Amino acid sequence: MTAPFAAARVIPITLMHWPDTVELCGYCHADMMTPELVERFVQEAEFVIKEPIRHVVREVFPEPLVGSLRKEIERGWGSHKRQITLANAANRRNHIRIAAGRFVGPFADNYSEDWARFSLRMPCTAPDAPVLAGKLREFAWLSGAFFVRADSPAWTPSWANAKGLPPLQDTRLCIPSGYGWSISERMGWLTWLGAHATKELGFDAPAEQLGVAEIERNEDGSSVVQLTRAPLDFRDAAYLKQYLALQEKLSPHRYIPTGTAGRARTP
Repeated sequence: MTAPFAAARVIPITLMHWPDTVELCGYCHADMMTPELVERFVQEAEFVIKEPIRHVVREVFPEPLVGSLRKEIERGWGSHKRQITLANAANRRNHIRIAAGRFVGPFADNYSEDWARFSLRMPCTAPDAPVLAGKLREFAWLSGAFFVRADSPAWTPSWANAKGLPPLQDTRLCIPSGYGWSISERMGWLTWLGAHATKELGFDAPAEQLGVAEIERNEDGSSVVQLTRAPLDFRDAAYLKQYLALQEKLSPHRYIPTGTAGRARTP
């Protein structure tokens, strides 16, 4: 496979390994990340966990929100970091953190006109953690996202205990946005790919050819890639082998920093 987008600028996302946490994470054009969209994310998550998510995280710990949610989002957009993190009380079994940012990341000033990121994180042991992955399609449609990944509840704890996996940062791929730039991100157990990324990464091929369980195709050319039928657990030797084989197939699209900020090359 070739990577014609490799010469375009690539935003080098730093992948975080949140301990014992399942994550749904997505990217869209900055114009889509409006206060109305963040409010919708919060409302959808509140509907799932059946409780309000009206705490704000400005430093480390959630504190009860003072004032309206809309004003807090607008305050976040006007701050230096241009981001907001919301949560429910930290002692809740379904403790969830919702982060949304316009122009976030280590090279934010270079790409301030382009992109936005959102993520929802919940403990792997939370009763509603499996439901979080199922929100992938809905949040992708709402935000017009070109890439969304969702982890299985077993992803983080099994990754930490499995042997033979590459370093997390080495799993990053160049994911083209369709706007003339790309991000460096990893696949999830479930992954939404926009039409441009689907074609460039080769996911317009049959699922069995790529060694994944299923590829659901949408009318607009976007797709949902499901790596395994059951939640992915890296302690399962068959799942681990399947994941490593997919990484090898996608190696022409692997993100390799060059020392030039925001650039990447392919092998």
